[in-house]
Amino acid sequence: MLKPRDPAEPESLSDMFGRAKQDARAWATAEVALYRTIATEKAKAWRVPLIIFGAALFLGHAALLVLVATLFVALAQVMNPAFAGVVSVAILVSVAAILLKLALGKIKAASK
Repeated sequence: MLKPRDPAEPESLSDMFGRAKQDARAWATAEVALYRTIATEKAKAWRVPLIIFGAALFLGHAALLVLVATLFVALAQVMNPAFAGVVSVAILVSVAAILLKLALGKIKAASK
């Protein structure tokens, strides 16, 4: 802390630098506190949507597994179960390849 000075006496250069240093430290501390508060509030705001998104991904994955199982069972009714498995895998790999090609095209377009 700086010692109080007599108002009639001019302020020395070292006192001015000391006060400037204290002001800068207070400003930096306030800025850090502000950005920490902003980041905390944003994290709190994203918490519930991310939990809901995770639940949606989990349920979507479960639905996809049911779809794959249904596809296999449906094909197994009309052909040999082993061949139905191969056909199911071929269909799923084809869809995955199409989606991968689409995603890579979008990534290339976005990176330009």
